Amino acid sequence: MSLHFSELRSPPRKQACARELPLELWLRIFDITPDSAHLWTQGRRVCKTWHMWIPKTFATKYLQDRRLLTIRYGVCTVWSHDYRQVPVMTFDRFDVDDTSRCIFTQDLEYTEHEESLSQDTQMAFDMLWELIRIRHEFNPKAIRISLEETPHVISIGDNANDTELPALQLNTRRREISFEWKGMLDAFFREAAEQDKRCRSMADDLNISFFAGMHHNVKRHPAVTTMRLSALCNLNLMVRRMLRRARVARLANQPGTGDVGNSLGKLHNHIADGYTLAPLDWSTAMIETLRPDHGTSQQRPMSAYAGASTRSRVDFNKALLACYSTGTTSPDERAGTVMIVSNAVRLVIWMTVRW
Repeated sequence: MSLHFSELRSPPRKQACARELPLELWLRIFDITPDSAHLWTQGRRVCKTWHMWIPKTFATKYLQDRRLLTIRYGVCTVWSHDYRQVPVMTFDRFDVDDTSRCIFTQDLEYTEHEESLSQDTQMAFDMLWELIRIRHEFNPKAIRISLEETPHVISIGDNANDTELPALQLNTRRREISFEWKGMLDAFFREAAEQDKRCRSMADDLNISFFAGMHHNVKRHPAVTTMRLSALCNLNLMVRRMLRRARVARLANQPGTGDVGNSLGKLHNHIADGYTLAPLDWSTAMIETLRPDHGTSQQRPMSAYAGASTRSRVDFNKALLACYSTGTTSPDERAGTVMIVSNAVRLVIWMTVRW
């Protein structure tokens, strides 16, 4: 039986495919990848293996390396820029009962100004942690959005941001904080990736409009190059402010935040832009955030706060508690009360550290 030429077929060719790399090589690639934001937001979607191992690589590379990630957690950043008064938090361990949580503790190495910490400096840190405890007990959700300078700054590589710390818990006695580290990295890199995406899109439009009508030789002039780089830097700052403004507004309007959203809803634009709030606006927002039931207590004279001893730790805490339990009815009186106690707090920190 003869076959027609059209019926003769060549044997099927084996399709060429990329060779699978060993897991050890992929882990090495994950470790040296420069674009961490893209790897975290997009790489985990490739397959289940990547989804499982990329977080483990990040946990080793970022969480456990103090040079790459530090969390400056302390309300004192509002009152003083003295680095000795900012408790720097570094990675200590993972939670034994829940591995999705990591625990950061205060690293005294960053607070050493001399050969050893003085007793007064130790006392200052005790008072700062006491203040953090008091504020967090009154409203745990208010502490992250009620300050001009946020209580924490997350620094990973060349990026720094103040994105949220999911399920934050404080242990002021041991000077520790704990949170869900995957959620923290997700919020951090998601905003970094969105910032890069918007900057690239807007930069293309900027280049088109910037060089429109320019001669080829003029485009290469150093002055033109400098102006273009300056415009790109300003564009990057503008995009970052837009993203942060949206995030702060979202946190302020979350269900369960109570008076936080009402108090700070009109102020979040100034906070996001990095502007300094006026004393009256800042004090009013502070007292409204921490004392949502301010009208239920008995009014106390403000002179009692001004006359409190700023050297004694006991009087310091009494002044704070008196402020938080004040029953003033007028916004101006509430603002004045907090301004007096705020000045007392600034003075006690300054005196304690320098004496």
